[in-house]
Amino acid sequence: MVMEENLIELTLNNLLVNPTGHQTSYMTSRKRIILDLETRYAKLLSTYKSFSFKIFKNKKSYIFIFKIPSETHDNFFYDVAIEFTPQDKEIEKDKNLNRYKLYLFSNSPSFTFTYTYVINNNKMLPNFVKSKCSSLALKESPKIKNPVEIYGFEKSCYYACKYIKDLGLYNKFTIETNLYLFDKSKILAKISSQDDKLKEYNLIKAKKKITKKTTTKKPKTSTKTTTKTPRAKKSIKET
Repeated sequence: MVMEENLIELTLNNLLVNPTGHQTSYMTSRKRIILDLETRYAKLLSTYKSFSFKIFKNKKSYIFIFKIPSETHDNFFYDVAIEFTPQDKEIEKDKNLNRYKLYLFSNSPSFTFTYTYVINNNKMLPNFVKSKCSSLALKESPKIKNPVEIYGFEKSCYYACKYIKDLGLYNKFTIETNLYLFDKSKILAKISSQDDKLKEYNLIKAKKKITKKTTTKKPKTSTKTTTKTPRAKKSIKET
């Protein structure tokens, strides 16, 4: 169980720069990871041009629901929810979301089995979407993939937050006129559960594997030998 005083708290900038909260010793590796993620993010945008998203207002919170494209499967998307919530009345008055606390959800397999347990234990999981989490991921610690139980650079959430930052969607003035009414049932109806998304992912992966086998399979060469029938010699007419 995570102790209350050790709970992770993330803001938009924290997630993009240093989600683990560690200092100095990881600076070089963080820079390398960020550079790699930014390169892959740019590649996705060059392919899809933009990310599909909607913004909802629920009391004091702003909730972004994204469809983040997969890097390995064409036209395959992960559902990502980023919730911004003020922790006090002073922050609530801010003109932007930079100091708002982040709550995260994704049905990307990398999030499901590496960070769902950690995010839930650190009270960083949006309550409205908890029903979409894998029950296994919620109750079993990621002993192999994340034994120290920290939140790191998870690509689907990183790409969503990077998009928010790049488009200035953290400014309240920018988003106030583009807000949708929060309707929990309607929102959840359009979000796949982590279990369902994993099944979908594995199905596409299996189909691609079969397709690859059939396209790379060499055609059989015939071992039969054909015997040519000798042509009859033309007779020479006597003159």
